Amino acid sequence: MKEIDIQNKLWGNVLQEQGLQKRVDSARTGWMPEITTLPDVPEAGITMLGDFAPRVLGLSLPGNPQSLIPEQLAIAGGWCALRTSDVRALSAGELMNPRTRTSEKIESVEQVADWIRGAVAFDQIVESIGAIPAKEYVSISERRLWSERIAQKLGVVFDRQLTKKERDEIEQAVEDAEKIRFEMTRRYLVGVLKNEDLSLSRVVDDDIWEELGRARDRILLSAGLNITEMKRGKNSQGIDGRSRVWAMYTQPYFDVLRDGGYLSTKTVFVAEPVQHAAVESLADKEIADRFFRKRNGIFFNPSGVNRDTGFVAFIECINERKQKTKEDLFIGDVPNISNWQEWFNNGKPFDIYQNETLNPAENKLFLWGLNLLPTFGPMRDALLALVEIQQRFKDEKEKLRKQYPLAADPVARFDMTAKTQLLKIDLIQEVLKQNSEIQFYLKLLFGDLTRNIPGS
Repeated sequence: MKEIDIQNKLWGNVLQEQGLQKRVDSARTGWMPEITTLPDVPEAGITMLGDFAPRVLGLSLPGNPQSLIPEQLAIAGGWCALRTSDVRALSAGELMNPRTRTSEKIESVEQVADWIRGAVAFDQIVESIGAIPAKEYVSISERRLWSERIAQKLGVVFDRQLTKKERDEIEQAVEDAEKIRFEMTRRYLVGVLKNEDLSLSRVVDDDIWEELGRARDRILLSAGLNITEMKRGKNSQGIDGRSRVWAMYTQPYFDVLRDGGYLSTKTVFVAEPVQHAAVESLADKEIADRFFRKRNGIFFNPSGVNRDTGFVAFIECINERKQKTKEDLFIGDVPNISNWQEWFNNGKPFDIYQNETLNPAENKLFLWGLNLLPTFGPMRDALLALVEIQQRFKDEKEKLRKQYPLAADPVARFDMTAKTQLLKIDLIQEVLKQNSEIQFYLKLLFGDLTRNIPGS
């Protein structure tokens, strides 16, 4: 089965064609004006992507795709310290307990620091960096950016500035959680890529802060902008930190990593969820229009800044509402290091009998298998089997409908309904079998990722 067919069967089942296209369009009007979508990726690109290919919506291609040899590539990404939904709650002075799902009013910095250490979720791990075969992997830890952002929001909640001791406490909590994410990400990549010698480097933004600033200034100069003017603009709040994030998607940033010994490979792909290639603010739009969408900033343009740098945009983790899990669900609403074991209990989300449905989009086991292990080995087979069961039900129902074209006869209606119900009962048993498979591999994954991890 071709990669695009797998993508359409799995993600298309939930997001539909328009949902997938909407994501491609967002990248095309953002960082990736020359995105090559999966159906048009040449065989060399498909080979490079490996088993991860069906999750990929599109990527940047160099002039010679045959140069995409995994042994000569680096894959880059980064961790988000907090979920978007949890940032909103924090701003309102509340936190969701990762284990109990209860909402708690923020009372102290120590409370928030403890919460940060336990607020590590599995969707954050798989979204941090694409699981693509490569020589080396590098991921940025935005410890300083997130520590400053959290401290600023807590200052608003408490109506005072945090003391140095309190700011240090938040920074240490972010550091502790980031180390957990790093180790879990390393284990995830080793497991799905079956590469025990995998090399993953964690780069802390604070360690290269000044260098990031210079990389940022270089791309702004290339776009005819400068940070001083942008700080005076209408959208200047947090611009110093946000503009450094822009730099993390460019070759000057990877030059910094090479100079610092974090990276040795010449060709680098940023492999992150597709929304990271989209504009999210007016400031983002300005840098997209004036740098990433101009010849000098287009990925793999041989005469531009990003001549050896590309982007792989993949499908993010989603829920049954077709929303991004990190934006729509709080930490207690998703499997995390504090609560994952409870998700498999009777009556809980990963109970196979709680997912007795012929519609995969309503099946939490299908959705989280899709989010976490969608295209790797037996999990992929179980996910595709659920889609096939749904299609068989539709096909058989259509056959029954044709057998009873005139359903005005009560006896005929009863007969058709009875046969449909018997069909459904038979197929549900097959669904439960696949649910058990998915449940098994999710439990195996969570156990492996959290082994000896504090708080799990």
